[in-house]
Amino acid sequence: TFISDAKLALINGLEGKDGFLAIAGTGSIVYGRQANKYLRAGGWGYLLDDIGSAYRISQEAVSTALEKMDKGEQSSLVPAILDFFKEDSLKDVVSKYYTLTRTEIAGFSLKIAQIADQGNQEAINVLTHQADLLANEIINLINRYPQKDISLNLALSGSVLINNSIIQKKINSIVKSAYPTINITISARNNT
Repeated sequence: TFISDAKLALINGLEGKDGFLAIAGTGSIVYGRQANKYLRAGGWGYLLDDIGSAYRISQEAVSTALEKMDKGEQSSLVPAILDFFKEDSLKDVVSKYYTLTRTEIAGFSLKIAQIADQGNQEAINVLTHQADLLANEIINLINRYPQKDISLNLALSGSVLINNSIIQKKINSIVKSAYPTINITISARNNT
């Protein structure tokens, strides 16, 4: 028998145990397996969903700067945006943004993570907001299973969840506040 990439990632990420897997890279999705019942949440693509993903982080950062500009305020994210997109103004960034692929736009999330680590509060806010959304998606998926005899294992996978400590800590905090006994691990296991 063949299984889907999704089931393979879930089984691999949890090392064969029942539990949950959140993946956030360019896109995002959450999977669950309890007693051979598989569920998913999210993963509806970058136009409709992919919360907590590199694409969504990049999009929120640019949107935040544009909202501030519209209010006549200056965003501390502007220098990083102009540098990454290699443009001279936010207006030019908008024009370029619509010509780029989602993967190219998602690459900007690395710059947001970098300036967040340097203490940029707007960048930290973007990361914590996306982490909050993804943590709630995880909790909502867990809540869809009968709570009796549930196996509370959660693996975090994908470049955003493996490499971004701000997002990791925020997700850990929110999910553990809902499920204090949950075992959360980082899974960098290759599905091949």
